[in-house]
Amino acid sequence: MKNILMISVSAAALALAGPAFAQSQTSTIDQNGNANAATVGQAGNENISDIDQDGNNNSATVDQETNPAGSPTFGVAANNSDITQTGSFNTATVDQDNNNAAGATNTVTITQNGDGASLAEANVADATQAGDGNSTTIDQGVASLNTGNTNSATTSQDGRLNVIDLTQLNDSATADVSQTGTSNTSTSSQGRNSSTATTVDQELIVSQNGEGNSSSIDQRGSSNFANVSQDGNDNSSIVNQPGFDNDVGGLILVGVNQIGDENESTVNQSANFGSATIDQIGNNLTSFVTQSGRANDAVADVDQAGSNNLSTILQTASASPVGPARQMTALVDQSGSGNESDISQTNTLGAPDISGNLADVTQSGTGNYSELSQDGHENTATVDQSGTGADSFITQLGNENTATVTQSSSLDMSTVNQTGNGNTATVTQGAVVVGGPI
Repeated sequence: MKNILMISVSAAALALAGPAFAQSQTSTIDQNGNANAATVGQAGNENISDIDQDGNNNSATVDQETNPAGSPTFGVAANNSDITQTGSFNTATVDQDNNNAAGATNTVTITQNGDGASLAEANVADATQAGDGNSTTIDQGVASLNTGNTNSATTSQDGRLNVIDLTQLNDSATADVSQTGTSNTSTSSQGRNSSTATTVDQELIVSQNGEGNSSSIDQRGSSNFANVSQDGNDNSSIVNQPGFDNDVGGLILVGVNQIGDENESTVNQSANFGSATIDQIGNNLTSFVTQSGRANDAVADVDQAGSNNLSTILQTASASPVGPARQMTALVDQSGSGNESDISQTNTLGAPDISGNLADVTQSGTGNYSELSQDGHENTATVDQSGTGADSFITQLGNENTATVTQSSSLDMSTVNQTGNGNTATVTQGAVVVGGPI
């Protein structure tokens, strides 16, 4: 049996029943069974909707609009929607529009939990908020269940003081988070590592446009993908992926992309098939990448342009007895201003499990400094710093060593230290003028 319940309340309708200031809308719906549908439409002030559905193939739709803005009784307009669905193949959709700029709030809470009966929960959550004081919380999946895969969540906020908190606990979860406006904050957690089950194939895309941006991503398990794009002002992004076959960026999309103002990015991957790409354009840029345990197929590519640059990449390995470290690579390209770069790679000379060390640093102009340390196997290091503060230290320890440093004038200095196997070092410092005065 399919039950359909539709509730629509408007400010005009309430005005017939009483004074315009008494515009508090409250709706509570409880549904048990399968293929239920609940639709709530509210227009007024202090809109509140609570929907609970227990079963499969249920849908809940809430549309809330504060109109007019504020009221003598309640002071500020507010939308509040709470949807709880237990079961599989359920859909929750919330659209909130709040046009009162003076302290108004939109709040969405969507909780979708499987009951363990279906391998694929395939629950869908979609929340859209326009206005100020937006807050969205989405929880999908049950940690204690090994079932409940392929949940998806989409959430979009436009306004001030936006906050999104997203948690997805099961396999093959996907999420798309978008924030436009000021004071944006996004916290996302996908998957889990446990002794009984490790989740796989999570995908998360975060886009933020405006002031005060911040994004924190924690993806647990393996074969995860994360992409963060931030445009404008106090950008910050932290991605943590403990597991294997994790990817920040991928072959097409840029892993973390920040344009403008006080950029910062931290990526922390626990090796295996890791890869990370960070691209920051403009202002206080900073980036840390750590790709750890046995370092496996680690690659990190950081490209920063223009102003107080800093980049640290550490790619480690360590296993018993030592190594392997597989195909390490780290490339940093920084352009203009406070430059710094610190790359460290290792292997500690265990049997080749391909430690194809390479590190390539190019910094162009002003505060330059680079320290590069490599450990075992096919080492190569190339540093090119062009002009002013320069420094550069390279240390290589074992196997097919090569180091090339080119620094082009002012306070150039270079130390290369190589130990063992196919050593080569070339250092060129300062401009050479041919056929004219020096």
